[in-house]
Amino acid sequence: MRALRGEEGSALVESAIVFPCLVLILYWSIALTDVLVLKLKASEAARYALWETTVWKSPAQIGREVQARFEDLRSPEGIRNRYTGLLMYPMASNLLWQARVDTDRSEVTLSGNAIRISGGPGRINGFIDTVARWIASGVQTAMRNQRFNTFGKAAVRVRLLHARHDEVESKILKGGDLPGLRGGNDLRTPRSMVDLTFDAPLPSERPMSIVFDTWKAWPKPPAYTLDGAPTDVNVSPQQTYPEVEKQVEAQVDKIAFFGMRRFSWFTQLDTLVRRIF
Repeated sequence: MRALRGEEGSALVESAIVFPCLVLILYWSIALTDVLVLKLKASEAARYALWETTVWKSPAQIGREVQARFEDLRSPEGIRNRYTGLLMYPMASNLLWQARVDTDRSEVTLSGNAIRISGGPGRINGFIDTVARWIASGVQTAMRNQRFNTFGKAAVRVRLLHARHDEVESKILKGGDLPGLRGGNDLRTPRSMVDLTFDAPLPSERPMSIVFDTWKAWPKPPAYTLDGAPTDVNVSPQQTYPEVEKQVEAQVDKIAFFGMRRFSWFTQLDTLVRRIF
C-alpha cells in the first residue's frame, strides 16, 4: 500500500511539473498558427491588390479595399465580422493593412534576361552572348510587331502595419508564472508579437508584378492600347463578358496570320476569299 501511495504521489508531482509545460507548448502553438494565418492572408491580399490594377483602380482605392476586405480575414465583400477567428488577435479592429501599389510606364523586357556564359574561351563566350541577346531582342520585337504594348507594369507590396495583441480580448499568452518563477510572466506575449508587423512579399524579395498588357482582357487607357480595342475603363463590371470578348477579338485580329491583317493587300485578299466562299 505504501508503494502504491508513493507511486501516486510521484505521478502527481510529475503532472504538476509537466502540465504547465504542455500548456505553454499548446499556447505557443496557437500563437504561431495565428502568425502563419496572417502571413498567408498577407500574400492573399498582395495578389488581390495586384489583380485589381488590371481594372485600372487607383492605388488609394485599392488600399481602401484591401483594408476593408482583410480586416476580419475571412468576410466576403459586403459582410463585416467583428472577430477575426484568431486567438492572439481576435478583434477585427486590431488589424491594419496597407497596400503599396506602384505603376511604371517604362518598357518591360518580356523575354527575360539574356543567358550569360562564363568559364569558356573568349570567342565562344562572345558568340553565345551575341546569340542570346539576339534571341531576347527578337522576342521583344515580335511582341511589338504583334501590337502588344510592352510599356508599363504594376508592382505591389502589402504590409500588415500592426496586429495588436489585446490583453482583454485575447485568450492566450496573457501572462503567468511557471512553478518557482514568481513574477516571471512566462506566458506573456513577447514584444515582437504584441504589435506584429510584416510585409508580403518580404523586403528582401521582389514585389509582385504584372505587365499592363499581354492578354489582360479589360479595357485599358489609350496609352496602353495598341490593338484598337475599346479603352473605356469605367465600363460597368456587369458588362465583363462582352468587354472581355471585345478585348480578345481585337488582339486576335492583330496577331492572326502572323499580323498580316495590318496590310491592305491582305485585307483585300481576305475579302475576296470570303466573297468566293
